[in-house]
Amino acid sequence: MAVHVISCRSETSGVTLNDAGQGAHIGWYYDDKSFAHSFIYTETVDLIRSTGSNRVIVQYHPGFFPAEELRRFVKECIENRWQVIIDNHRFRVEDGQALIEMAAMGAWVFFHRLAECNAAKELGLKAIYSPIGLKSNIPDVPESIGGRDWKKSRQRLSRLVFSVLTRTFKR
Repeated sequence: MAVHVISCRSETSGVTLNDAGQGAHIGWYYDDKSFAHSFIYTETVDLIRSTGSNRVIVQYHPGFFPAEELRRFVKECIENRWQVIIDNHRFRVEDGQALIEMAAMGAWVFFHRLAECNAAKELGLKAIYSPIGLKSNIPDVPESIGGRDWKKSRQRLSRLVFSVLTRTFKR
């Protein structure tokens, strides 16, 4: 399985993934100044296509970018016949309709908190509950990613936002 990580560029972090090795790319902009203009680059779909991947996992939090931006991106992924999995963090009722539309397109929508999963189901979303609750000896990641050693912390890269996989998932 090849994993390609697509992370963000922001105004204040100054982080680049150049030292993270093959499979790490910048694919979205995170507005960490005004928190109002975050978006996924339109070229990100071309980047994914160039990897030969057929699965896209989006780790989504509404603080990253608006649900409408995620819907646009998911629609493009589905149009490319890629399986899309949305790993949802911090469900908001106001994002429910966009998530329902993404699920109707074929995306799988996961929740790690049972209360959020149930709230989404009440709105009519086909939601999947997948608790995180795993024990780990990995030390806590500092709030700022600016000083992180990406070569030593590579196991954490997939937790940033997108992981593009070439492995088949089964329900």
